[in-house]
Amino acid sequence: MGERGERRFEAGAGAATGEVGAEAEAEAEGEERGQAAVGLRLRLLWFGCAGFLALVGVGASAYGFAAGASAAIPTLLVGIVLSVLLGAVTYLLGTGRARWRVLIDERNNELEFQALHDSLTGLPNRALIMDRIDQLLARNRRAGTVGAALYIDIDDFKIVNDSLGHETGDRLLVAVAARLSSTLRGADTIGRMGGDEFVVLIDGSEPMVAPELVAERLLDVMQEPFELDGSLTSLHANTSIGIAVGDRATGGELLRDADIALYKAKGEGKNRYEFFHPKMQSEIGRRIRLEFDLRSALAGDQFRLVYLPIYSLDDLSVVGVEALLRWVHPVEGLLGPDEFIPILEQTGQIREVGLWVLQQACAQMAVWHSRGDTLNLSVNVSGRQLDDDRIIEHIRHALQTSGLPPSALIVEVTEGALMRDEGAAACRMRAIKDLGVSIAVDDFGTGYASLAYLRQFPIDCIKIDKSFTSAIAASPESLTLIRTLVQLGKDLGLKTLAEGVETLGEMDVLRADRVNEAQGYLFAQPLDPEMFESHLLRPVRPTHIAPPDGG
Repeated sequence: MGERGERRFEAGAGAATGEVGAEAEAEAEGEERGQAAVGLRLRLLWFGCAGFLALVGVGASAYGFAAGASAAIPTLLVGIVLSVLLGAVTYLLGTGRARWRVLIDERNNELEFQALHDSLTGLPNRALIMDRIDQLLARNRRAGTVGAALYIDIDDFKIVNDSLGHETGDRLLVAVAARLSSTLRGADTIGRMGGDEFVVLIDGSEPMVAPELVAERLLDVMQEPFELDGSLTSLHANTSIGIAVGDRATGGELLRDADIALYKAKGEGKNRYEFFHPKMQSEIGRRIRLEFDLRSALAGDQFRLVYLPIYSLDDLSVVGVEALLRWVHPVEGLLGPDEFIPILEQTGQIREVGLWVLQQACAQMAVWHSRGDTLNLSVNVSGRQLDDDRIIEHIRHALQTSGLPPSALIVEVTEGALMRDEGAAACRMRAIKDLGVSIAVDDFGTGYASLAYLRQFPIDCIKIDKSFTSAIAASPESLTLIRTLVQLGKDLGLKTLAEGVETLGEMDVLRADRVNEAQGYLFAQPLDPEMFESHLLRPVRPTHIAPPDGG
């Protein structure tokens, strides 16, 4: 998260195990100091009284010897006054010294707490968590039981900081810490590792709760929105969780494995949990190498565009293409988007690479238009690109420099990108629409948005996700959903396009239900520009597909 002024969060009594014992020890030490202070004061008082009696006796004797008994009374009074003053000064000095000792002890305890606890949430920090993990492993070895570590990360937390500010991000972290803490047993430990990362330790020496049940419970409680600023701000914070179970040589190894599992959970779609297994180490190692290599891929001219044809289901003519990104890795060769696009998204490089895709695709389509092949071009825009106001200028500049008519460009965004910040996304999409560009929602039906959300976005096309297309034959629910989307498109004046069509049976159903367009391997695979020109830039239909209605 960066350095910020953080506030102390008063954690509940069950925020972390072991603190009750520490408080009891502190109380016992306080009682001992109090008893020692009382004893010191009594001794000082005794010395004062003794001094008083001694002074009185000496004064009376000396004066009586020198002046007679008649002068004894004034001497006695002087002795009393001097003894009281001496006793008072001695008492005050003794009390002050004891008070300073108490203050010093309290300050040392406070400094020790600050050194071992997070200043924002009040939870144990990394140093204390590492010590607790070592203790957990030692206890479980003695008991012959198995503990677990859960590494928790808030998905897309950076968006909160960037869009709402670090102060709101801090308040969200405090609220997350409180909610997670309230969900755990008293025997479990939770701490903050830094940033938006938390760790939960499940002690196997206590009655064991399955780690996956704990993870599911944590994911469930995080689904409820967070009301910040007196309900003025409502935020959703999904989490990903990595789980490592069993003994390790050190606490650091257990935490490392949980972190690897967390990385896997994020790569599989976030808002989920994954168990660590040894195979993940090699997978994560490869992913880290790819992430490093991607830093120089754009400058090294390693990216390529291929084009997936889009067909009209009325006459099976090619009406457009979707530009798709490929990476020619210098060692591993041609890599598909699933292997590197998530990394680009995670690192933020997708903004730079996405701009390159937009410029290159528009330039290529402008060339085809100049030859008389007036197809539409679909280009994917990521959620990170849509979060940036500059996306509008990027699209305008790509159209102007290439000479491609705005009406020929279709910008594709996913449901997830729309839901990141609905108000801002709708505003930017209207600005894009004002450029004369069409907008399609990609992978529609995957669960992020309800149908009602469509009305607030200036959408022209719904792309039906391939998971529903491929399940047409086996799942009546998928067919029902497709028909619902088609009817929705008709009601809202939207075009429908089916993705991932691979069989004649799927195509027949889609044509019968009046889906407008389709793409998939049944028709053609993604082609490089040269192959596309030689195979498809001519008025031909796929020869293995009959025209509709026997025409």
